[in-house]
Amino acid sequence: MDSCFETKEMGEAYDNLFCHIKNWPITFQYQIAEPFAASPLSKYQIRNFIKFLGSFAVNYPEQTLEWISKIIEKNTPDDVFTWNNIVEVVIQSYNGIKTFNNNSNQKTLEFAMDLIDTIMQSGSNKTLITNFINKLDNE
Repeated sequence: MDSCFETKEMGEAYDNLFCHIKNWPITFQYQIAEPFAASPLSKYQIRNFIKFLGSFAVNYPEQTLEWISKIIEKNTPDDVFTWNNIVEVVIQSYNGIKTFNNNSNQKTLEFAMDLIDTIMQSGSNKTLITNFINKLDNE
């Protein structure tokens, strides 16, 4: 991406698309979400994207985990609220995959746990682990 387009304003505008995307055809959702997750624009704002992923995870948990992985590889949100929402989406994806009760999903479940490990490595996110463990036990 040309660096003249890599601005905070452009990142926020792209993220705001996710307020409307859930009613669009699934192919458009992929065409918009995939480049956003991979682009440097996602380092500026991801709140609406994460909110979108919360509903997307119900039907497409594996893809949701892949996009979250791309986001946190290059971006570490600096607010607990965003981290908490990311953890919620990972838990929702994990539980969605686990309910299929299929041994072929073991690698995906391990991938979800690896994402949680990555999130918990940040010192400021240690408090999220208690909520995470409680939710895994209760859901």
